[in-house]
Amino acid sequence: MGYCHPASVPFPDDGSTRRFFRVPRSVKARELVADAALGLVDSLDLISPSSDEGAVFLYHRLPSCGLRLAATAGTDTFLSFSHSSTFSNPPGWGRAYAYLGDQKLSVAAFKEAIRAGRTIVTNGPWLTLEVNGQGPGAVLDLAPGDRLEARATVTGPGADTLSLVGRDGVIVEGDATSDVRFEAALTEPTWIAAVARGGGCPSTLDHSTLAHTTPVYVDVAGKRVARVVDARWCLDFLDTLETFVGEHGHFDPDTRRDHLGDFVAVLEQARPFYQRVLESAQR
Repeated sequence: MGYCHPASVPFPDDGSTRRFFRVPRSVKARELVADAALGLVDSLDLISPSSDEGAVFLYHRLPSCGLRLAATAGTDTFLSFSHSSTFSNPPGWGRAYAYLGDQKLSVAAFKEAIRAGRTIVTNGPWLTLEVNGQGPGAVLDLAPGDRLEARATVTGPGADTLSLVGRDGVIVEGDATSDVRFEAALTEPTWIAAVARGGGCPSTLDHSTLAHTTPVYVDVAGKRVARVVDARWCLDFLDTLETFVGEHGHFDPDTRRDHLGDFVAVLEQARPFYQRVLESAQR
């Protein structure tokens, strides 16, 4: 199960959700924060007809709360549309690749690889990531003080910069003409992904170039990432969503109380997850 075209606009620098909730009826992934906490989602489209950078911002909040979703991509191809801006695109405009290992190509093997997060997404260049010799989707369980070594490379058209990113943002960034590396002694749980960006080129069919891996997740003594600011962001998001649906949701007057109550119950089930993350991060 995955969410497509999750955000129509980028989030502002302060992380505010005011743009995300500006238009009442839309195709944004507004229930993602709840569904991810409840274990109902396997993936999120980072490349789509909507805002890629908005999707990336939303995506990064989740692994910083210990959640693990695969990066995927989707084009939205409507053969009945002749003109729809970027909302109808050639198949392959945005692509998700999944590493199958020694398995033969099949639908089942591809699905398994996506669920395991062995993916990269791109609208142009090819991107690689290794953390302590492991690729996207891997889970490393290390001890405090263990050595962490990460390396990313990018080849192909459109990329200008190459970054390693993690729980606190950009770890290291460099020119796309060479690889980027990071080495450090581990002090706390983290996650590391590789991201390549650029101004776009004819082969991307887009205004900008983006390639992004699923993270490598780095646990410490069995504990996952728990970041205070992201747990609070997710809790605030759920509060805003509840108010938003109460004000703008379309319900039959005769069943409004029950149906709105069903939705609120989903949010109530999700909140304890982020509250536990917050408590864990504060200890």
